[in-house]
Amino acid sequence: MKMFNDSKNCVEIKNLSKTFIRPNGEKVNICENLNLYIEKGKISSIIGSSGCGKTTLLNMIAGFENYDDGEIYLAPNCKIGILFQNNVLFPWKTIMQNILFACRNYFDDPKAVIREYLAKVGLSEVENCYPNELSGGMNQRIALLRILLTSPDLIILDEAFGALDYQNRLEMQNLFLELHKERKFTALVVTHDMLEAITLGDNIFIFYDQPLKFNIIQNSVKSDGNYSSIINQVESIFNISDQSKYNKEV
Repeated sequence: MKMFNDSKNCVEIKNLSKTFIRPNGEKVNICENLNLYIEKGKISSIIGSSGCGKTTLLNMIAGFENYDDGEIYLAPNCKIGILFQNNVLFPWKTIMQNILFACRNYFDDPKAVIREYLAKVGLSEVENCYPNELSGGMNQRIALLRILLTSPDLIILDEAFGALDYQNRLEMQNLFLELHKERKFTALVVTHDMLEAITLGDNIFIFYDQPLKFNIIQNSVKSDGNYSSIINQVESIFNISDQSKYNKEV
């Protein structure tokens, strides 16, 4: 992992290659000479079929996994925050203690800041509760706040809202967009839900095949609200003719 000076991009991937060996000895070529960039301050959604390499790529960007060749460049002093499907809150700590553990050194009065943001997301009454006393949607909001209050430059969401029910998922999407508008962080959002990818993403990366290939769609929904046009573009890339079989998932 290297740093680079570029006023436009947060992440640049150049000639990246990655393989691994299955237990049966089969060699799997995840990506080969992959090149892509992630623009600063934008939300980039990633959708693609299971097993095509989405999570592996995120893990390489985050530094959790090595790659064989090529390079991943990050903007100088780029701090990364990651939100998984499992919120990974400490079950033995209260909500206040969970958030304070992450951001205690970022503010002169961190408890006051935490209370301010808990109020923003409608959770001002839960600071003394434990995670097992709250719903999954509430805990995921807490986990997102815990990340944001450490002021990351890049936030990675790996199917972070996938386990939530429909209403909680919509609330999390709206909250994420509101916080992005306020804080202008860069985000990578992996999802299997096409409508979520379109709702959140300024750009949509459509991953397919192995070694990994991709197409990019510049998302116009936020400006014109025309979901059908973007859906048609996604479907054409995957060569899907029967939307009823697709069920809004890729």
